[in-house]
Amino acid sequence: MKKGIVVISHCLAITICVTLTVYQFMYLNSKLIHISIDDVIQIFNDLTLNQDEYKSIFENETLNFLKKCHEKYGAEFSLYCFYNFDNVNLSECTEKFRDEFESNSNWLKFGFHAFDSKADYSMLEKLEAKKQYDLMVEELKRIVRS
Repeated sequence: MKKGIVVISHCLAITICVTLTVYQFMYLNSKLIHISIDDVIQIFNDLTLNQDEYKSIFENETLNFLKKCHEKYGAEFSLYCFYNFDNVNLSECTEKFRDEFESNSNWLKFGFHAFDSKADYSMLEKLEAKKQYDLMVEELKRIVRS
């Protein structure tokens, strides 16, 4: 994992923990919160790079943390990703774990953020934007099956 991603992961972990603690304090017995996180293509990259070692998606550090938040607080997550980012392309990512993703799809969802970090949908033709969206959705269906 790259140094910058580790820092972001730790900042995200602290933010989520504080948010969940405050939420639980304010609503006592209520155990429901929804969190959206952008730019998670690196999760798929990690799973692909470690597909021979990992037996579960939750061996990924980020997904493991999110699962613990789900179990402890009832948190549900929507994770949004790029199709291309930092030499990672969803079309090259493994589908080995799609059954496990599907069995956790009641609280762990994935969606389209943008084709890449340079995408500007205010300047892009509608048909090209739809093409990029459809390509992303097809790859997500292949990888996470939901």
